[in-house]
Amino acid sequence: VIEAMRSGKLDVAYFGPFSYILAADVANVEAFAVPMRSDGRTTYNSIIITHAESGIKSISDLKGKTFAFVDPASTSGHLFPRAMLQKAGIDPEKDFSSMVFAGGHDAVELAVKNRKVDAGADSDKTYDRMVKDGLIDPKVNLIIAKSDPIPGSPWAWRRDLPDDLKGKFKTAILELGEKRPEILAGLSGGIAGYAEAKDADY
Repeated sequence: VIEAMRSGKLDVAYFGPFSYILAADVANVEAFAVPMRSDGRTTYNSIIITHAESGIKSISDLKGKTFAFVDPASTSGHLFPRAMLQKAGIDPEKDFSSMVFAGGHDAVELAVKNRKVDAGADSDKTYDRMVKDGLIDPKVNLIIAKSDPIPGSPWAWRRDLPDDLKGKFKTAILELGEKRPEILAGLSGGIAGYAEAKDADY
């Protein structure tokens, strides 16, 4: 997606916070809207989870265990949990018996549920959705750590788009919650609407 924006193949895209920072650095993009949850928050959290029968109670218990991140460019599935681990004195490259990138947030949750790994990193948005959908049980997939709030995943456009087009895009997205709630109802993550975002948020 970043390369497509940089080469002019895409005009507007939805990024994770970390991938947006990468895109803003190389692809001349700018954030303009961010999802808003039903409680009005535009932030979310990274979490570290484990299986209830793993014996793991805290981050300090993770040394020597198997661990799954989501993707190298994932904010809540790699960047923030890596920082949390390092702050707790755990070097993922040295202190896990094995470490994998599962490729998706759902995949990490299922890997923990099915005991493929001892613990993993995810976002609370995915966790809450999977609990709501009955895909995981909060009594089985236990949260043992939570990050500070992370700015939400932004919609961003190429800065060189015409101002009138950008204005139409922004208005359409920001009015979705009020004018077309049925569209949001079909999206995952419990999005109630969109709020204005700016590059400085990230």
